[in-house]
Amino acid sequence: MKIRGLTLVALATFGLGACGGEAPASEPDLATLESTVPQEGFLLRFEVSNDSLTVVGDESGDILRVFLPTEGAFLRGLVPALGQDRKVRQLDRSEPYLLTRRPDGAPLLIDPLTDTRIDVPAFGRDAVAIFHGFWVTLSQEREAAS
Repeated sequence: MKIRGLTLVALATFGLGACGGEAPASEPDLATLESTVPQEGFLLRFEVSNDSLTVVGDESGDILRVFLPTEGAFLRGLVPALGQDRKVRQLDRSEPYLLTRRPDGAPLLIDPLTDTRIDVPAFGRDAVAIFHGFWVTLSQEREAAS
C-alpha cells in the first residue's frame, strides 16, 4: 500500500510539472544572458557530403575528423538539425559553431547565431569523448601557434 501511495504522489508531481502546472520561468535579462556566454572555446565547422561528415577547426582550417557513413551517429543527427534550425530562421548555415565547456569542464556546443546550446554529456560518453578529442587537438594547435 505504501508503495502505491508513493507512486501516485510521484506521478501526480511529475504530471503537474510536465503539463505546465508550474509557473512559467521569467525571461532572463540581457545582463544575465551576457554573463552566461562562455569566454573561451573553439569555432568548428561541419561539412556534410553524401558519404561523410567532416569536422573542421575554423581558426586553422584543419580537418579534425572525417566520419564515414557508419560513424558518428550523434553528429549525423545533430548537424542536420542545427542546420535546419538556421535555415528556418533564414540564417547562414555555413557559419561556425562554438565548442566551449560548462563550469564543470563538460563540453558544450553553442550555435552563436541562434544561441542553441547542446549539452553534450546528455548524449552519452561517446559524444563527450568525440568533443573532448576536438578540444584537445584544437588546444594543442592554438598553443603551438602562440
